[in-house]
Order: sequence, then structure tokens, then C-alpha cells
Amino acid sequence: MTVEVRVVAATNRVLEDLVEAGTFRSDLMYRLNLYTIHLSPLRDRQEDILPLATHFLSLYATRRGLQFNPFSEDVQALLLSYDYPGNVRELRNVVERGMWNPSGPVCVKRYNRICRQPPCVLFPS
Repeated sequence: MTVEVRVVAATNRVLEDLVEAGTFRSDLMYRLNLYTIHLSPLRDRQEDILPLATHFLSLYATRRGLQFNPFSEDVQALLLSYDYPGNVRELRNVVERGMWNPSGPVCVKRYNRICRQPPCVLFPS
């Protein structure tokens, strides 16, 4: 019996630096480092935020069998005003969180450095 395995791994660290510091095994780095894709953080790709958010909105609405309206200008501005330190995963979670109450009003909760909360967005149906 043979098993073929492919591993896709992601990190926000420079593996070469970790190997040099002795905190990451060099043999493992060379096995994983076949093909490197550098993707800038979402905060540096603001033009991707609204298309990604719209994709996630469509995806979650379809899964729940809901109709959805496009994002209002207020919600678009709110989505664009946040840095998303969690990158695309955080944007996805913000959109999904907003879908929990699709009939509710738009809740605009600005980013707060003290409590580190992302924008709270509830999308009207």
C-alpha cells in the first residue's frame, strides 16, 4: 500500500530566519519550501476587500438559503476602514458574523484600539 501526500502550509514568518535562529528544522523547511507564493497582507490590498466580502456574503447566503442585498455604501465604507490584522480569514469572519442576524439593522462599531474589536456589521435583508 502506498500513500501520496501533498502538504500546503502557510506562515507569516520567514522560515530561513527561523532555521538560522535554530527554532525551525532545516530539513523540514527544505521539504516544505518547494514553491513559495508571497501574498501581501489584506491591508495593503484594499481593492480586494469589497470583492472578497461580496463573495463571502454570496457564499454564506447561498448556504443558508437566504436572499441578500449588496452592501450599502455605509457598510462598504466600514469594511474598507479596517486593517484586518487577521487578513482574509478575519474579513470572512466579519461577513459571516454579520449574517447571523440578516434582518437586523446595520450596526456600525468602529475599530477600537483598546478592546481590539473588528467592525460589527449586520446586513439588512
